[in-house]
Amino acid sequence: MNDRNKRDPKDAGTSGLAHADAAGFPEEAGNPITQQMNAVGRRRREAEEKLFKHLKEAEHLDDEAGEDDRP
Repeated sequence: MNDRNKRDPKDAGTSGLAHADAAGFPEEAGNPITQQMNAVGRRRREAEEKLFKHLKEAEHLDDEAGEDDRP
């Protein structure tokens, strides 16, 4: 028998473990309720980032418009 083909049960790999996404939050795995909560949280964070970006752009445009009005 070839020993290389045997697998040690303790060496199961990481297939059952949750991995972190780019933001450091666990990937969706496990309970569907947890998946939904993770998805809602991710969408909220993305929306907050988008809102912050838009506010910064609007502030920048407002600053530019204010400079043009000065004598």
